[in-house]
Amino acid sequence: MSDSPGLFTYSPPKPEIKPGAVEIGVKNQLDALEEAGHLTAEHAGIRALALTAARDVDMSTGVGAPSGRAQLLRTLNEILASLPVAPPAAEQDAFNAALEAITAPKREEEGA
Repeated sequence: MSDSPGLFTYSPPKPEIKPGAVEIGVKNQLDALEEAGHLTAEHAGIRALALTAARDVDMSTGVGAPSGRAQLLRTLNEILASLPVAPPAAEQDAFNAALEAITAPKREEEGA
């Protein structure tokens, strides 16, 4: 027997897999965190891991053992829980107001 490929080797093209609901939701969450400045280049690995796990969750629907899907869902949840969290808008507004109150007198002294 020879290890060389046969005369007519053919690999059918892989079907294009469209993103499912979980992958779309995770991508939207990651995009929002990035736009808010909470995700940077140093989060590239965890971003890729989250998107890969989300796609795997979508592809696992109705396939395999339910325990395997549950384990994959738990893993994705842990990945998402490790992402930086944007503070609620009300907290951010309160922080900005406090910061303004602290720095405003200094600015007035500098301008006078």
